Amino acid sequence: MNSSVQNILVDYSTKPFSYNGTADCCAFVCDIVKALTGRNLMESFRYNNEAEAEAAIKQYGTLKDLVTAIVGPSVPLKGYATGDIVVVQLSTGEWIVGVVLFDRIAVRTKKSLTDWPIEYATCRWRV
Repeated sequence: MNSSVQNILVDYSTKPFSYNGTADCCAFVCDIVKALTGRNLMESFRYNNEAEAEAAIKQYGTLKDLVTAIVGPSVPLKGYATGDIVVVQLSTGEWIVGVVLFDRIAVRTKKSLTDWPIEYATCRWRV
């Protein structure tokens, strides 16, 4: 894992969650993707609070629709690679985005930065 990704993981594990485009699940995934590929996915998805984030998602339909609009078509749920974007559903029913790091999904929830088994992915995009 490159040092930029390691720095992002440390940063997100210490800063509090906030729907401001810098400390939430989308920002986390976008920062990892940018560190791995140089591609800035946040250019087309800006928000300053939870209401704006929800409105942006609803503009596309669902979180999956938003990711597809920004990244492109999803790919089958097999052959995962580090940097792939995935969507997972929390036990609360809430949908969030995560990123594949080796054989796990790294996600920034409201409570913490954590990782989950790859089998939790419901949709995947290659970046």
